[in-house]
Amino acid sequence: MDEMLARSLPRAEKLRSGGLGFQQKISVLNAAWQGDPESGDNLAKALVRFNDLRNSVAHGDSKKEVAASHKNLIKAVAQIDPNQREAPSPYELAISICGFMGDDPGGAAALRQMRQIDDLVNELLPELFRRPVKDASA
Repeated sequence: MDEMLARSLPRAEKLRSGGLGFQQKISVLNAAWQGDPESGDNLAKALVRFNDLRNSVAHGDSKKEVAASHKNLIKAVAQIDPNQREAPSPYELAISICGFMGDDPGGAAALRQMRQIDDLVNELLPELFRRPVKDASA
């Protein structure tokens, strides 16, 4: 959210760090939204629902209440990413929200980059270090 605000506002540095709460940031982001107004409203709703889920978990709500918050988040994110998979995790929903803010609905590019980094770290580099090193003195 802070990154999106920084990119959306010509003098974003004037927003003091820690000076705005999450709900206030959502309102400013929605007000600064330059795309379709309905999309901005849908994004704001998804962000509010994400915060609701966070608060539900942080405040130790019952499993039923947490599940209801998660379900509400899934519905809200479906408005900005109708192609989400069935029963997405909060992590997947966060990627969809961030992808939408970055003009990457569903986070396809972000997920592709994460898979490439995963392949590099977990496959390519370990394979490289398993190969014998040629003796430079020979």
